[in-house]
Amino acid sequence: MRKNEEKIDDFLLDRMSESDRLAFEKEVEKDLELANEIKVQQEILDGLAVVGKEQFKARLRRIKEETFAEVGNEKTMEKEPSSWIWWLVGLLAIVLAAFLFWKLSSSGGEDPNVIYADLFERYEVPVVQRDTDDQQLIQALSTYYKEGAYQAFIDLHRTRGSELQDHPELQLSLGISYLQINKAAEAGEIFAQLEQSNYPAYHDHARWYRILAALQEGDVTKTKALLPQLLDDENADHHDEAKELARRL
Repeated sequence: MRKNEEKIDDFLLDRMSESDRLAFEKEVEKDLELANEIKVQQEILDGLAVVGKEQFKARLRRIKEETFAEVGNEKTMEKEPSSWIWWLVGLLAIVLAAFLFWKLSSSGGEDPNVIYADLFERYEVPVVQRDTDDQQLIQALSTYYKEGAYQAFIDLHRTRGSELQDHPELQLSLGISYLQINKAAEAGEIFAQLEQSNYPAYHDHARWYRILAALQEGDVTKTKALLPQLLDDENADHHDEAKELARRL
């Protein structure tokens, strides 16, 4: 194992402090071999990001098969002694790529289901009574939500929700109820509508739960695309939760 490998990992994965990064960059400027090592590892990381885990594994298998096919051709090796060098380079590349692949797989990119389970919390939505005619309906919906009868909440809201257009808190509860029965696509639509509504007090809540809906679907790309809406505003509701999610993706 090369002595600089840990430093290179920290440098490429942005795990260095600012002072350590500056010092390491100066070291790289003076050491051509170290610069080449960084280039190789960066290409491998880029390969992981572009082709994905399974395709990258397949690529490694093809490299391995081609390398050992060359080793098995004894006549070619006798006529061209330099093929040993290429065989060794190929073998080292496979070992290094496999190690980095294992390291990245084990240290980052957690299972979205695990992250979701850790970060999801049911928002206890305060319901504001605006019309005495809605009292029984709102009380029934509030009871279903509080007791975790999410399908009953959804069914009742589906049949009589048109009577509650001015209750964004119940729309948020509806989206969360869909999340609780693992219907992330339906939940995402509800949150997207609420995010565009005329109730700014609920926009951040809608954004956060829309992010969780994408995470529940296992769509990491969509999850990352939605995160900046909360990350860029330090005063936003759920800003800290968004930072934690970004760290774990």
